[in-house]
Amino acid sequence: MPQIDLTAKDEFDLFLACILAEAESEPLFGKLAVGCVVRNRVNDPRWPDTYKGVLLQRKQFSCFLPQFLRPEIFKKQHNKPFWRECKYAAYGIYHNWAQDITFGATNYYSTIINEPYWAKGKIPVLEIGKHIFFKL
Repeated sequence: MPQIDLTAKDEFDLFLACILAEAESEPLFGKLAVGCVVRNRVNDPRWPDTYKGVLLQRKQFSCFLPQFLRPEIFKKQHNKPFWRECKYAAYGIYHNWAQDITFGATNYYSTIINEPYWAKGKIPVLEIGKHIFFKL
């Protein structure tokens, strides 16, 4: 399988790919919530101040780790409802048209994995679908 150069990807396409990879099977609010976490980090001085910087930060979004990266998240799939919902969420968040529905969450994890070390003892601010969100 050819290697994907994530640094060469357009910032919006990378953001959309993250929402697709992390939340394509979630309801629309789940897609919005994942996107809001990225935007909350962009607006938080503890993280880089661009979407691309936040998304490509080492060990932050598992969908961009080589062992989990799926090339199809970069394909336009206009005929698929889940793709259209992800693009809708990404566009609204990226252009600041969608409000933060996560109460300022900066972290989340999927319940399909074991609770990560950083979530132990922390109180979630929101649960949507298979994701638990935290304001850390």
